[in-house]
Amino acid sequence: MLFPSMFSILPASEMLRLRKASLVRKFHKGIVVIMLLLLFGIGLVPAQPEASLAQSRARPNIVLILTDD
Repeated sequence: MLFPSMFSILPASEMLRLRKASLVRKFHKGIVVIMLLLLFGIGLVPAQPEASLAQSRARPNIVLILTDD
């Protein structure tokens, strides 16, 4: 960890290199967070029933009631 007092003794080129490294680290951290969110989102896809689970019966349950007044 660098303290503010250390920046006063570092040459300008070293300060620029440290600043670039910090930006690259932040960029990579952002990419990692986005990838984890995507993977987590894909892993939690809403459960949908499979077609094989919902089977129809051989004879449907239909009852017709015919009445006459």
